[in-house]
Formats: sequence, C-alpha cells, structure tokens
Amino acid sequence: MKRRVAYHYWYITVMVCAISCSGGLLAQQPVKVFILAGQSNMAGHGEIYANPGIRATGTLEYEVKNDPSGIYKNIVDSKGLWKQRKDVWVSYTREQNELKKGELTVGYGSADTEIGPEFQFGNVMGDHFTNQVLVIKTAWGGKSLGVDFRPPSSGGSTGFFYKKMLEEIHAVLDHLPAQFKHYKGQGFKIAGFVWNQGWNDAGDSVLYKQYKINMVNFIKDVRHDLQIPQLPFVIINSGQGGLQPAKDKWMRSVQTNIAMAQLEAAASPEFAHNVMLVNSQPFWKDSSESPVTEIHHYNRNAGTYFMMGNAAANAMIKLLEIVQQ
Repeated sequence: MKRRVAYHYWYITVMVCAISCSGGLLAQQPVKVFILAGQSNMAGHGEIYANPGIRATGTLEYEVKNDPSGIYKNIVDSKGLWKQRKDVWVSYTREQNELKKGELTVGYGSADTEIGPEFQFGNVMGDHFTNQVLVIKTAWGGKSLGVDFRPPSSGGSTGFFYKKMLEEIHAVLDHLPAQFKHYKGQGFKIAGFVWNQGWNDAGDSVLYKQYKINMVNFIKDVRHDLQIPQLPFVIINSGQGGLQPAKDKWMRSVQTNIAMAQLEAAASPEFAHNVMLVNSQPFWKDSSESPVTEIHHYNRNAGTYFMMGNAAANAMIKLLEIVQQ
C-alpha cells in the first residue's frame, strides 16, 4: 500500500495568521478530524421523519417532540427547524460513490432522510472544541471485518473495503480546499477514529472466532497506515437486541460472540488508555417503540443512533483528555 503523508503531524506547520482588529496576530487552529468507519449502522438508518409505512415513534421528529430529558433541545432552532453547524463539516461518500458533504445537520445517514452516529457525535465535538471539526464517514452496508475490512496483519488478502476506507480518508484530506470552501489552509490533525460494525461476522463461525484478533489487528494497522501510533480509537459494540437474551440464532451470536470479542479487543493491555468500548445495548428500542421492525438496523430508531453517537463522542473526549496528559 502506498505510504502517505503522516497526517498526525501535518499541521501545515506554517499556520495561517490573520490580523485582528486590535492589531494582534490571531493564529487559526488546525481542523480536528474524526474518522467514523464501519458497515450499515455507521452509514446510519435512523429515520428522521414519519412517512407512509413508517411509525412516527422512534423517528427524530418524534424524539424532539417527546423529550423529557432535554437531550435533543439543541438540534432545532426556535422555529423547530433543524440546526446547521458551520463549525462542523461532514464528508461521506455513500454507496455508488454519491458524495455528501457540507455543514453538519440531519441527513448524513445512508439516505437524506436518515441519520447515523455522526449526527450527535458531530454536535458533541462541535460543542467541545473551538477548532473547526471535520467528520469523515466511510461505511458500507453488509460488510464483514474478517473479509471485507480484513486488516493486512491478519494475513491473507487485505480486505477491499479496508483499502477503500483509507483511500476515501486520503481523498478528503488531500483535497480539503476543494471539499470545503471555508477551509483556509490552517492545517488539520486526525484526532480520533470510531468503529461500528460486527453484524455480518456473527453469522459465520470462522469469522466470529477470529473477530477479536482481527479487531486488534485492524486498530494496529489503521494506526500504522495513518502513521499515528496512539490514535484514540472508540468501538461502538454490536448491541442489537439490547440487554435481553435473544431468541434468534444470529442475534445470539451478535450478543455473545461479537460483543464479547469487541470487549476483549478493547480491553487488550496494549490498548490501555487509548481504546475505549461503548456499549450500545442500553440504547436498543423494541420494534413497538421504533419506526419499523428491522433488527440488524436497530429497528431504524433515530434515538438509538443519536445516543450511540453521543456516547461515542463522550468516550472520545475522555480518551483525548488522557492523551493530552
């Protein structure tokens, strides 16, 4: 694989400066870049609107209107319209090479009517940093870690989508001025990586038995290929079915084989203080509380995807605080 620029240190070190009204120099801060990768649940299938054939319950519209906790209050304006954030950019190439990019708002899921974890993840990061934030999403439905995303260190053929993931990351970062017109050459730093995948490996005994080592190798190889040895890494585990034991065979494999492998990989001693696992099981909503019955996509419940993104962002902030110490 062709070696690229070490993005961790590429600040375009001669930082662009602007003259402030007081005559002092105001140095622009490098863009904080977060990579969100995985299969269809990272792509995002949380329904925003209640459409024909889709229950209102569990859509983002419904969650905003029925929000006793107040966690959704900051995603709409005083008129009830979805907010758009200038301080957070998103770039996501969907299936069939459909590029979706711009300022963060709803609609960066698998379709314009859907959200994924990127939505609240971006909101939390935008609130946390004074830097411009960029979320690069690279995800495809129906992909396994053991084959499609297979990391080089696992031997055999490196997964097509492992290589495509890296290509998409480089394509965005190598052409930031063309991607985002408000980018002013202030440089960037890849600050973290979030992984959400696992469903496809659960149905194959060979793949789920290899999942832990493949996950460990994946983290190491991503860090090697991006040349960031301690890149903070958050795993959103496979939480389909929630906390109750599943009756379906595939679901049981997700709850036991995959979720356990993800936990064990994150807990590897070599990853202490730089890898964290987020348990998405508590965010599961039954189909009666969701827009549709579609187990592998968390019943398309927007609240579930929102909370996954929220938890992943807060885990990432904790890791970044540790790294800075």
